Amino acid sequence: LMMPAYYLMVIAVIGLVTGIYMKETANLPLKGATPAASDLQEAKEILREHHDNIEQKIEDIDAEIAQLQAKRSRLVDQHPRINE
Repeated sequence: LMMPAYYLMVIAVIGLVTGIYMKETANLPLKGATPAASDLQEAKEILREHHDNIEQKIEDIDAEIAQLQAKRSRLVDQHPRINE
């Protein structure tokens, strides 16, 4: 009959330990969270930077795809039976 009480005490200790060791964000945005802007101009700047980052990532991915396609072509040329 006392098992639920023991479970509750164990969970309370786990919660206490978690609360003690949890990292405090100190009102900073969390990693991966969308940044908050205080006014319209700052919001536009954040969106512009985000858009530039996305464009750069797309260019990087396109370059990597081109490299992989070139590597595949070289491998196919070395072993023509692969493409049959």
